Amino acid sequence: SGHTKNDEADRAAHRLANDVQDKRFGFEFFRDGPAREGWLTTFSQTTYVDPSTNAEHSCVHFYFVQQNGAKFKAAVRMHPYILLGVQEGREKELPDVEAALRRLHSDYILDTQQIQKNDLDQPN
Repeated sequence: SGHTKNDEADRAAHRLANDVQDKRFGFEFFRDGPAREGWLTTFSQTTYVDPSTNAEHSCVHFYFVQQNGAKFKAAVRMHPYILLGVQEGREKELPDVEAALRRLHSDYILDTQQIQKNDLDQPN
């Protein structure tokens, strides 16, 4: 995957240090049990390693404080994404581009979507 053992060890040490710091501030992982409600205080991008496959995945940690002052954090797996722009007048080529990307990178593409974006540089 292009990562060295040192890179993996550094990321693992960083994740562990973050977990230790989170516990020090009272944020325990919410993994299962009855639903909890709380105010979202912050979030951070991180990674986790799936113990069953040893694969590293992107995720976001969300940090909450409950009404009674108890704290918890939850992790949500996030899939990386890219946005590709299309030159005006070439929109009809999108299905061919999508098919080529899926064929060439089928192991890496989870989903594709066509969305309409507004050019924010246009005057009002």
